[in-house]
Amino acid sequence: MPKFFKFPSDSRSTKIHERIAAMAKRIGTWAGAALLASMSHGAALADAPAYELGPQDKIRVSVIEWFTGAGELRSPINGEYTVSPNGLISLPLVGDVKALGLEAAALATQVSEKLQAKLSLSERPTTSIEIVQFRPFFVMGDLERPGEYAYRPGITALQAVSLAGGFYRASSPTPAQAQREAAQAAGERRSLGARITELSVRRFRLEAELKNAEAIEFPQDMVTRKADPVVVAAMRLEGTIFDARRRAFTTSIAAQKKLIDLYGQEIQALKAQAESLERHRDSTKQQADNLRSLQARGLATMGREFDIDRMLADVAIRKQELDAKSLRLQQELVKAENATQEADARRRQDIAGELQTLQATLDDFEQKLLMADQTLNEAEFMPSRSQRPGFKLVRQDASGAETEIVATSATPLQPGDILIVRFSQSIRTSVAGSETGAQASSNGASLTEANAAR
Repeated sequence: MPKFFKFPSDSRSTKIHERIAAMAKRIGTWAGAALLASMSHGAALADAPAYELGPQDKIRVSVIEWFTGAGELRSPINGEYTVSPNGLISLPLVGDVKALGLEAAALATQVSEKLQAKLSLSERPTTSIEIVQFRPFFVMGDLERPGEYAYRPGITALQAVSLAGGFYRASSPTPAQAQREAAQAAGERRSLGARITELSVRRFRLEAELKNAEAIEFPQDMVTRKADPVVVAAMRLEGTIFDARRRAFTTSIAAQKKLIDLYGQEIQALKAQAESLERHRDSTKQQADNLRSLQARGLATMGREFDIDRMLADVAIRKQELDAKSLRLQQELVKAENATQEADARRRQDIAGELQTLQATLDDFEQKLLMADQTLNEAEFMPSRSQRPGFKLVRQDASGAETEIVATSATPLQPGDILIVRFSQSIRTSVAGSETGAQASSNGASLTEANAAR
């Protein structure tokens, strides 16, 4: 006889049934929780805003068309395209299609409709659009590496900060070191500022000399700084140098011009003497001709023609001496004129050289001033542990309008967003007995108060 299963006693059966019922209840609870979580996730996805295409988005377009007569599928368009800055994509057979502000599904429908109308198709082709690469987003503010970064779906503000190398870390590890660096940078900055002011005033003086101006023309912003003793002293000094150099150059040029005038007058006098000698020579020749005529007719005796020839020879010698002297004076005149031009050219060349050297020195000082400012800012940036970063988004819609959004570290970003991260600005330490100012933190208290509270 086969052995049948023997049920346990009633008490044991009751306990087993109770345990089975409890397990079933727990399983039902887990299944219900899983179903609720799935429904909540689906609702969250449904509530998420649909992504709208914009410039720099890269998409893949695939079009499938069924040819009934041939009984085959064809793909007239298949490739990757980038949305242009004006919000268009250029497709073969279709042309330019507006993608700005459209969802992928809406763009796919538009491409299908345009392709059907363009090719006069009886049936609308099927178009699928996939986003291959999103347009970048940008981060700026108190970060190690602000700039442009590739977008990833679901990225939050805090994740973007990590991509940018984290929050900015000041170079000065201790307040004492920051105070020393700030004092050194402030002293160097004051010295460089004074030197740059002096060189700027000198540059205006050199430019006035280069233009042969009668006075230095300072810009209005420098004239309004007459309360600055450095500016006043530099303007007075350069004005004195300008007047002295202008008088010396004017006197030198006037002397050269006077010498040129004297050479010209002497040349004119020699020219008048030469003309007088030419008239005397002509008169002597006329006398010689008359004497020879009288001798030919026997009316004059021989012998006087030798005196006339000697007179003509003397006149010729004196004429040659005058011509030689006039030539020498003309050479001296040309030398004087050339000396005047060379003096002016040499002066301009010297001024141009001074300007070039001065500009190089100014550029060097300005670079050093920039480094001093950077050192001062880094030395004075003393972030407090109680400070919390503030997040702000600048988002642009399809029409080009920008909206500022106050965000948190968990706020999701969208392609094209500009994330601005700022700490409450630190107080600038008092350097050399002068306050450089303090700004309030985001919660209304200054950094000094925040440090005191810490």
